[in-house]
Amino acid sequence: DPDKPEITAFHHHSQARDLITNDRRWLSRNTIRTQSNNKLRMEDWAGQEGIKLSTEHSGKSQLNLGYLVNQKLEHRGEGFELRTSGWGVIRAGKGVMVTTYDRPGANGAQRDMQETIAQLESALELAKVLANSASSAKAEPADTDAQQQMKDDFDGLQEPALLMSTPASVGMIAGHGVQFAAKGNINVVAGKNADFSVMKHFTVAAGELISMFAQKLGIKIFAGKGPVEIQAQSDAMSLLADQDVSVSSVNGTVRISAKNELILECGGGFIQLKDGNITLDGPEDLFFKVITIQKQGAASMNSPLPQFPVAPNTNLFSQRLDVSPLLGKEFSLPFQHVPYVVKDSTGRIVDSGMLSDIGKTSRTFTEQATTLKYHIGNDPWRLFLDSTHGKIDDEPLQ
Repeated sequence: DPDKPEITAFHHHSQARDLITNDRRWLSRNTIRTQSNNKLRMEDWAGQEGIKLSTEHSGKSQLNLGYLVNQKLEHRGEGFELRTSGWGVIRAGKGVMVTTYDRPGANGAQRDMQETIAQLESALELAKVLANSASSAKAEPADTDAQQQMKDDFDGLQEPALLMSTPASVGMIAGHGVQFAAKGNINVVAGKNADFSVMKHFTVAAGELISMFAQKLGIKIFAGKGPVEIQAQSDAMSLLADQDVSVSSVNGTVRISAKNELILECGGGFIQLKDGNITLDGPEDLFFKVITIQKQGAASMNSPLPQFPVAPNTNLFSQRLDVSPLLGKEFSLPFQHVPYVVKDSTGRIVDSGMLSDIGKTSRTFTEQATTLKYHIGNDPWRLFLDSTHGKIDDEPLQ
């Protein structure tokens, strides 16, 4: 039918481009595709090389490498992209390092972390300098030994640690909350400032001690509204300054009270208030610069002193296990490379970690006396040990 011609071929040359391979690059691509659209695509176009591994499940789960394009071959990025609309997990039993320190040409060892370790060493030196200054001022210094141990563990990923490093900055942003928790130490070192901005409450609770030390410019504590309360609920309080000490009330009263005795002392003279008596004594003269002195009948003032609350007993039950006598001298694997898991009587995992270098677990805290089962190691021949809290477990915390 001359009115309905049939085109069976197309000849492309310098004046007529190839409409198929030029637009969709079928000559530069190798693609494996299944009937469910599972796909492996490799692109060899010069300067735009890339690989795409994709499945339609979980809202298109994909691994994109190299030159990244969309379905229309429009450029949308470079490097790599791992994405899914489902769950994502990265799991490595011996450790994970995430870093933005580059190794051009994929050179260097897998766990090469020279710059990262240098950053850790610099932070450790800064912490040691400030700790020495705090110690000289009789303040509580930072535990730099723990920081040293963590640095050693990070080096080469000697422990199954998660290490993140960058020559620039790290950002963590959450729509709800962010939680940091550690069974051991949490160390924070900043070469410049550490700023916290909180819209509502900022609370700090320590089981033993809180120490603050400023080396140069002092400490300022202001309350724009509301009272400021400082209490030593079961011991003494000391205020000491090298120079002047000022106590003022702009629109109110300054009240100093003591249950047993009040003493004002300076230059050898003193005023003592005790048992309703007032004693004035001094090595020199006593001056009264007033118009008159009036003697009236006896009077007293007994302002009630505040009562301190009784803190509840917050002691927790704790247990830890020393497995070195059980494994014997023939056990050649370093203890700190042996993992353990702690389960309660219901089989629920309540703790986990790595043995110390002397074969001890970390402390596992429970709210009441609990029977625990320790699973030592991660192979089929691992050791199971039952532990019940008793007096033998009540040695001081270390």
